[in-house]
Amino acid sequence: MSKSLDFSEFTSLTKAQWLEKIKRETGVESLEELTTKVFQNTPIHPLQVVHAHEAPLPSEKRTHILVHPQGNITNEKEDNKRIIKALEGGANGVFLTPSSKVNWRTLLNDIILDYITLYVVTSNQSVCDSLETYIAEAYPDKNPSVFYDCRGFLHGHERSGCRSGSINVLEHEDIRPAARLALAIAQVHELIQNGKPVEELWYALPTVGHYFLDIIQIRALRQMHHFLMETCNLEPTHPDIFVKSRLDNKSTEDEYQNMIKNTAEAMGALVGGANALCIEPHNTHTKAYDPFGLRIARNIQLILQYEAHIDANIDPAAGSHFFEIQTLDMATEAWNLFREIEKNGGYMKMANNREILAFIKTHKNA
Repeated sequence: MSKSLDFSEFTSLTKAQWLEKIKRETGVESLEELTTKVFQNTPIHPLQVVHAHEAPLPSEKRTHILVHPQGNITNEKEDNKRIIKALEGGANGVFLTPSSKVNWRTLLNDIILDYITLYVVTSNQSVCDSLETYIAEAYPDKNPSVFYDCRGFLHGHERSGCRSGSINVLEHEDIRPAARLALAIAQVHELIQNGKPVEELWYALPTVGHYFLDIIQIRALRQMHHFLMETCNLEPTHPDIFVKSRLDNKSTEDEYQNMIKNTAEAMGALVGGANALCIEPHNTHTKAYDPFGLRIARNIQLILQYEAHIDANIDPAAGSHFFEIQTLDMATEAWNLFREIEKNGGYMKMANNREILAFIKTHKNA
């Protein structure tokens, strides 16, 4: 038998009474005094009183790709062994940054791209050309899951079934998140204006290094991507977001502290909505390709995936007033910075005039 609850003994408070009570008990003249600045000077307000925010982001079932950070290629046979060992240890993706031409048949020997995802970022056009040739020959009737970017080769051309439209802001670790997102969206707009199919685009960005801001950064990027698609009268698409842990905030003296940082960055990226995550080992600065460091980096993601099931949830932060407001604030700031870039002629014009360097310098971390 149900019985209705009686709340008559509780006295309701008006908003003004509630705010006055908070100020009295905390001993401040204004709630603004309690506003704090966290990593990268982002304000965190003690009490959110504004309830208007954007409609929830479209539901998006994500596939979490655990990416092995192989980096530069120096010896295809030895690197092939390391990649295979990582795949056997749970990775289902590989991140490469080759600086010279690669023998893809040797490097990917016994590695079938039908079952893993390959990410390639390079400044050498011949690397992309040889990769295209390899894929066309090895997978003539298939479109393997390959994402790549040749820096400085923004517009590109039709690739062999690959996602070649990289929005790569990995190198901008040391600028504010909103500015980083503005640069990313400006590149997307540039590519779309030049006829690049939206389906070929993918984002590559570094973690912020702060748990809350890592969540907010990726959610804001998703929000901006959807808004840009609407603004350009394009069919909305779910953005593919590759996130890599940053290196400039890792200690060379206390390597084990880096494990904690990597865990927080990995969790923030997955809660925020990353599709693929690459965690650099905690001891990368002192021991290149250390088996123990690589195993720990993989295990961080494996535990979050198979024990916490974070990647199985669609937008875990959705509905949290704190994250919704902070996401909107960052997206709004980034969109205004994007409009500033557009007013100056767009990303490519600013890049060609080296004005983009001034923009980056202006928005360096304080």
